[in-house]
Amino acid sequence: MLGRIAGFTSVAALLLVACQDYGGVALTPSRQFMAARDIPPRDVAAYGVVALTAKPTPASRARLLRLCQAYLASLPPRESLRNVPPSRQMVTIWPVENPRAILSGHERCDQMLDEYDLYAGQSAIADAFAQGGAVSGRGPFLIGWSPSSSRGVPDAVVLVIDMSLFESQASFDDAFRFWQRRIVEDPELWRSGFVVWRIRNAVRDFADEYGDAILKALSFKGSKE
Repeated sequence: MLGRIAGFTSVAALLLVACQDYGGVALTPSRQFMAARDIPPRDVAAYGVVALTAKPTPASRARLLRLCQAYLASLPPRESLRNVPPSRQMVTIWPVENPRAILSGHERCDQMLDEYDLYAGQSAIADAFAQGGAVSGRGPFLIGWSPSSSRGVPDAVVLVIDMSLFESQASFDDAFRFWQRRIVEDPELWRSGFVVWRIRNAVRDFADEYGDAILKALSFKGSKE
């Protein structure tokens, strides 16, 4: 089981968000279905994309169903956050061709996979690669940008969790648990973009709580410590 976390920081990205102050308040994680044309969401503090390299096949469907189940189980729908301002939200997007076809409260993973917007997923992978992200495996990938406007900006911050070798339900569950509890909910990791040494500590803390497997599964690097 191997995942890679790659965070790349730049002075420009840090200056861009230096004036933002989350006041020590954690971002609130959520999930949302969006079509490629609507990504990135401009009104949120940060966002992530569940990025697939290919649509499901008979050989890959069972594995991707486990990914989908972990996604639904770990993140509340964005519409349930009506009292949380967008500036305090980190939205993780499952790209779909027709978001209206996915009814909130009745999400079915088979439908989510069939409706998956492959262009959105592959575009996220391409943009992450252009920014230095480790996205060379078969995926799936969990890719995040902070702030949300940093996507496509040369040398801007990008975070990648590479789930290429994940197979079990527990491994996908752990990936989203790490994303939610150690990345999204820690304002120190997001206040001025990703901070590599803080991410390193977050990985170690997670390993202390859930065992060394996560420490071995996740790796990261950055241009600025």
